[in-house]
Amino acid sequence: MIALSALSKVDPSRLASACTALQERSYFVTVSRWSEHAITGCVRGKEKTYTVTLTMNSAHCECQDSRFHHTHCKHVALMALTLIRASQDVEEQRIHCGDTVEREGLKGRVIAISGDVISVAWRSGRIGPVERQALKLAA
Repeated sequence: MIALSALSKVDPSRLASACTALQERSYFVTVSRWSEHAITGCVRGKEKTYTVTLTMNSAHCECQDSRFHHTHCKHVALMALTLIRASQDVEEQRIHCGDTVEREGLKGRVIAISGDVISVAWRSGRIGPVERQALKLAA
């Protein structure tokens, strides 16, 4: 798996920083391109957004840490950890675009999925992001 290969090359201090950022929800990861050879996406923090590409043999980020130290940065770790967590979540509850979902008795249709965040067009006419764990497939 590409994410595990990239994660195995991350320095422990950068991995710890990435874990803290995930726990604090201070970064968001969006996957833009996925193939069997590479995964590309954006890691967005409070102030900056970085493009990250993972392959089986390497990882690239446009941040200064990655470019100047020639190492796997925390953004690479964030992308890899998010991909691993998303693959586990998908196995627990498969939600796809177009599915009808429910939250607190309200029903809506899934219009986009980005990791743990799912955009739902609610029957009330509103559209909004919801964390995956707050949703269930409607009967």
